[in-house]
Amino acid sequence: EKWNLPIHAFRLHCDESELTRRIQERDRIEWQKQDELQGAPAAQRRYDELFPDNSVFQLIDTTHLREEEVAVGMLKLST
Repeated sequence: EKWNLPIHAFRLHCDESELTRRIQERDRIEWQKQDELQGAPAAQRRYDELFPDNSVFQLIDTTHLREEEVAVGMLKLST
């Protein structure tokens, strides 16, 4: 209540082939990548099932977006 600022909840999503590519390109140890490759697609599908619309989280498809474009999109949605 002190700051009285709005909270905006976003859920970032991309297709599974892009998700796999991004995970493989990260600067991580190979076992960390493999662990994430096993869990991330299933987690993303679960979020799709739990939150099929924008009533809780505003969905942003990041499949064809760079990080900067995602940030701009989030700013636009929150104003």
